[in-house]
Formats: sequence, C-alpha cells, structure tokens
Amino acid sequence: MDYCNKKAVHFGAGNIGLGFIGDLLHDTGYHVVFIDVDTKIIDQINESNGYCLNIVEKDYEKKVIDNCSAVSSVNDFDKAIEEIDDAYIITTSVLTNNLIKIAPVLLAGLKRRYSNKRNRINVLACENAVGNTHILKKALEDIDPDFACHLDEVAAFADTEVDRLVLPRFEDGKKSVDIGVDFELAVDKTQLVDPNESPIKGADFTDTLIKYIERKLYIINGGHVFAGFLGYLKGYEIIQNVFYNSNLKQIVREQMKESGMYVCSKYDFTEQQIDNYIEFALNRFSLPGIEDPISRVCRSPMRKMQAGERLMAPAVGCEKAGLDNHRILQGLAAGFAFDIKTDAESVKIQELINSKGIEETISIVTGIQSGTKMFNDILGYYNRIKQGEWIF
Repeated sequence: MDYCNKKAVHFGAGNIGLGFIGDLLHDTGYHVVFIDVDTKIIDQINESNGYCLNIVEKDYEKKVIDNCSAVSSVNDFDKAIEEIDDAYIITTSVLTNNLIKIAPVLLAGLKRRYSNKRNRINVLACENAVGNTHILKKALEDIDPDFACHLDEVAAFADTEVDRLVLPRFEDGKKSVDIGVDFELAVDKTQLVDPNESPIKGADFTDTLIKYIERKLYIINGGHVFAGFLGYLKGYEIIQNVFYNSNLKQIVREQMKESGMYVCSKYDFTEQQIDNYIEFALNRFSLPGIEDPISRVCRSPMRKMQAGERLMAPAVGCEKAGLDNHRILQGLAAGFAFDIKTDAESVKIQELINSKGIEETISIVTGIQSGTKMFNDILGYYNRIKQGEWIF
C-alpha cells in the first residue's frame, strides 16, 4: 500500500517520538503530525517542516526528517482533534505515566471520528510497558465509561514492543536526536484493523508479541536501570562509565543473564539467543561518544521497581522457577538507596522510608510481602548498602 498521501498522528515529540517512531512513520511515507505540549519543539518543527537525526554508528551522519508538522494539545485543542479525525494511524511515545494525560484529546478525536463515521484506525502506544496500548485504552474508558463500548468500533488498539538508542542533542538552540542504527518495533498484528497489513515500514508484525516485550523489558530495560543504580552507588553521573568499567559491566551482564534465563525458561528462546541479545545490548550501552545521565536512566524508580515491571517480574519469575536472582534483588535494594532530589518518585521513596521505614516501603513499592525470602534478601542488601558496604 502507498502511504504517501496519508497522515500519521504521533503523540510526543520527545526523543523516541522524533528519533524512532517519527523516523519510521516518515520512511513509510506518511505526513507526520506531532501532538505535544512543548511550544519550543512545536515551533521548531513547524518552522522547518521537520527536524534532524544523527546516526551514531555513521559518525553522526545527519538524516533530515521532512514532511512534518506539529500541534499543541494545550493551545490548539480543536486543531489536534481535527488532525486525529483526518489520520490514517495514531501512535504515541509519551512515557507510560503520561498516557492518562493525552487520553482526553485522543478520546475527543476518536469521538469526532465516530460521529463522522470514519474507518477504524490503528492506535499504537509505543511505550516501555507490557500491554502498553491497552493501558492507554483503559485510560480512555475511565474518562467516559458510556463511550467505552464504542472504542473498538472506532479504533483497533495494538500493543507494541519498542527498542532503539535515542539521545537528545541541542545545536544552535535547536533539538535533534542521536539515534542508533539498530532498532526493534514489534506490533501485535492480531490486534490491528487488518492483521495482513504492515502500516509501518521496518516494524515486525507478529502474533507472539509478549515474548519480545518481556525479553526487551526484562533484559534491556531491566539491565539498564540496574546499571544506573549500580553507577549511582559508585558516584557516577553518566551511565556509560559503568560499561567502561569491566568489573561493573560483568556484574550487569550477570544480572541480565538472570533475567534472560527466566525469559528462556518461559518462551522458546535458546540460551545462545539470550546470550547474543545480552551482548548486543551491552555493546550498544558501551558506544563511545555518548553520555546518558544516570538521573535519566533511573527516573521514575517507583514505577520501575513495582510488581510486573522490569526488575520485579523476572525476580519473582526466577524465584518461582528456582533460578538464581540475587543480582536482580541487589539491584532492587540499590533502587531504594537511589536518592535524586529532582526526581519526584525518588523523593517519594525517601519520604516513605523516613516516615514508614524501609520494611514497609519495600512492600509498598514492590508488592512483596514482609517475611518472604525475597523480602528479606532485599532488606538485607539495602541495610548493607546503607552501612557503606559494596554488596556486588
């Protein structure tokens, strides 16, 4: 199918939006409309009809993304609704916690499509969370329960798995994004309007999405935040310093292998495939010339340490399967020692520890019951960290 005369609406003109999803939508042929709240990036996109990407592995070769426009969902709500009404596909990359914030304008746009009897539209939330698009759908249902029964009539909500190196760059007051060559966008094709269509060039359309989601979330995302907690305890500010230290890199590899063995036990990946995936991730994390702040990697630690997330899910899975999980548990303990005043969730964790104590805080954040082996292990590791011991 030719998509050159079709419009894609993407929520979020951040690093993933510009450097990953926007890039793929552009290469597919769509005119891409970004909906955001940042007037500076909105103005930049509209002034130049696009933006630039820098390909890391090609000595930061520039790639121009054109045929774009941007709309403010705050200052031009009606225009945003019009763009949704006229779109062929809708995607998001706003961080999982912010899906609830974009839900009102998206719902208004979908209601307009329903009133105008538009064709069903694919909605893909490209966030780092299991069931990402259905988290968005639930937010829509909660806003207007009376319209919830019509959502599947107006849209198809397809879950995704996303993975690409994207880092912001600012030159002459303008934002661009440094991107890695390799990426993975997997889409549950069974949830699309037409399971036989491939509406985004370069994406993988699969009927077994969950194994890709969990492999990426537990190994790459889990390994990344684990490395961040590790680096924080070492006093580093940049995550790459962890991977330049061979001893720390090996510790991260061991943590990723624990998560990988759980994934291997659950799905049809071989151990060699898991090992190859881990090395791919570590090599990407170690790319020279990139500086990614640990404060960014570890942001929103409460979410990242909660039940079902990148650390807790493999920790529990390993425990149930009789697999080693001591590195993951050490990482969780380190997460409770992560204290960044500019991160609201980090501040909240420290407030909980100060008001309720570490034991109750562990249960509140992770959902682990007091007195269990995992609980006691995390508590023990945390107390040793607070005593100044290097536990890894």
